[in-house]
Amino acid sequence: MNASLSMYAVLSMLAGQILASPIEPMAVPEDNPIAPGCHQNSCPESRFGVDLLSSDNAMTGWDYILRWKGNCGCNAWEVSSDGCKTFSICSGKHSVCMDWRRGRGHWVDPSGHRTCYSLATGYTCLNTKWEAWPTGEVPCDW
Repeated sequence: MNASLSMYAVLSMLAGQILASPIEPMAVPEDNPIAPGCHQNSCPESRFGVDLLSSDNAMTGWDYILRWKGNCGCNAWEVSSDGCKTFSICSGKHSVCMDWRRGRGHWVDPSGHRTCYSLATGYTCLNTKWEAWPTGEVPCDW
């Protein structure tokens, strides 16, 4: 009999914890381990300071955002699927192209110097987002 009462007390306590207050605000982590990569901002996560983020839009297909981080802070621009953008920020005019289909990208700095990268790609956020990011510098032979 005591075992039954103890089990009842434990179940009541657990039910009380689970149903205690469903409308209380909860601290939600910046990212969810079940669906990583869902909370993105204008700063790229790449150590090279640039990436291409794409989100699956049910109405229009995939939307592409070029993200940049440098001395002027973080910026993000909508781009076409070619991943290319020429932009001016506090440090001058830059040109970036993330040719993810060929696994390569380049950046032309304000002085005209071109730096080339190999790219990796992958899905995140339960396959509703996709990213391309530089993995290393490579010779600019294209």
